[in-house]
Amino acid sequence: MGCRSDFLFVQPNALFGLARLFDLGGTFDSYNESPTPAMADAVALLNDWCRVGQDLSDVFPLALLDTLQAHADDRELTEFLESDPGKKLIRQLEAVTAGR
Repeated sequence: MGCRSDFLFVQPNALFGLARLFDLGGTFDSYNESPTPAMADAVALLNDWCRVGQDLSDVFPLALLDTLQAHADDRELTEFLESDPGKKLIRQLEAVTAGR
C-alpha cells in the first residue's frame, strides 16, 4: 500500500471538474467515507507514519554520507572505509544519493 495524503478526497475527472464550475451550492463536494471514525483515524495515522518512513529513508543515506565525510580524519573510520566492506558501503550510499 502506497502512502496517500488524499485518501479522504474523491479524485475528480475532467467532466466532474467542469460541472463544479456551475455548482454554486457545493452539492458536488464529496469525500471517501470510512465505515467508522476509528477506521478513518487508523488509515490516516497509517498514512502519516508511512510518509514519515519515506522521509527518513530519503534522508538517512544523505546524513550517513555527510557524517562519514565529516569524520574522514578519524583513523579507524578511514581504515574501515578503505576496506572492502567500507568501499561497498560508500558505493551503495553514492548510488542511493546520486539522484538527489
